[in-house]
Amino acid sequence: MNKAYRSKQHRKKIEEDKDVSITHTSYALYFHLVWSAKNRFQLITDSMMENLELLLKKKSKELGVHLLAVGINAEHVHNIISLKPTHYIPEVVKELKGFSSHEINKKQDDFIKWTRGYDIRTVSQKNLQAAINYVKNQKRHHAEDQDMRSGADQNLT
Repeated sequence: MNKAYRSKQHRKKIEEDKDVSITHTSYALYFHLVWSAKNRFQLITDSMMENLELLLKKKSKELGVHLLAVGINAEHVHNIISLKPTHYIPEVVKELKGFSSHEINKKQDDFIKWTRGYDIRTVSQKNLQAAINYVKNQKRHHAEDQDMRSGADQNLT
């Protein structure tokens, strides 16, 4: 069977199956999503952090978002997420932020309000594990940053 014949035969089969959809779709869409407390105030207390993480996991599951890592500190939240091609990023962010602040404010003595914006960056599969590690170690990173700032301040005096 020559190549041209196979191509004609293949084309005819495709034309006959116009209503058949593709049954397999492959994608790897990873993002590093960050948002802050209003005015970057340190509004997120230690008592809120665990509850906030559970709320983000719950809402992510409802949305069909894979939440791969969460890192929370006093003034902002880091997430590594995997989205489907059908997800609309602004809607996902709105749902995560809105749900989490609503639930925290209704159940806690504490109060949280998020900034309007957010930062989202793509993460390659090659760098995914490094991004997950970075997010999971947010408290340590920020403690080290604070120590370095304190040391720099002391050196100036």
